[in-house]
Amino acid sequence: MTFVVISAMGLIAGLLHIAIQKQPRTGRRIAEVLVLYFFTFAIGLCGLVGFVGHTMRASLVAASIGWPAGNPFQHEVAVANLAFGILGLLCLRYRGGFWTATAIGWSVFMLGAAGVHIYQIHIGQPYAPDNAGAILYYDILAPAILFALPPKPPRPDPVSSTPDAVGERATREVTSFPELQFARKKLQRLPRLCALDLAGQFSLLHGAPPS
Repeated sequence: MTFVVISAMGLIAGLLHIAIQKQPRTGRRIAEVLVLYFFTFAIGLCGLVGFVGHTMRASLVAASIGWPAGNPFQHEVAVANLAFGILGLLCLRYRGGFWTATAIGWSVFMLGAAGVHIYQIHIGQPYAPDNAGAILYYDILAPAILFALPPKPPRPDPVSSTPDAVGERATREVTSFPELQFARKKLQRLPRLCALDLAGQFSLLHGAPPS
């Protein structure tokens, strides 16, 4: 239930962000903001809460799931929650493929946990609150919601995709990096250096010192 409340808080915070932002409310922008808050709250904060629960309140959490208290494997679950919590918070800093990898890893973890809950119920595990209650539906629905709101990449501008536009962008990118700019200067000097070298070789062949 705690995870559901935290995720709901993230949804509300994301909607407030969209309501007060000054940027255009495009579909891509709305999805990007909601996914970012999902990573921060549902994965980041919930992961940290899960870590604290499985370590500092291990016996209480074990009882709520229907597990025996004092099982050392619970600490491994705690570390897994910590890992995904850190990844979720890092999504505030890193984007692109980092988001995709975090979403896939976390979804596998959540769906696997749901499978364990269903199996425990099938073999007669007591219907503990955190085994067959809201957490079971959360473990299944949360990954589905996450992948239902992926921010779509912007469509390429037909004008900016022409060869001339691509060349101009490449020139700007080169000039924005000192290392590439240095390499470009070296390449610009290459024809002159080759001409001087050929002149020197020609002078040596004819017995005259190079000028």
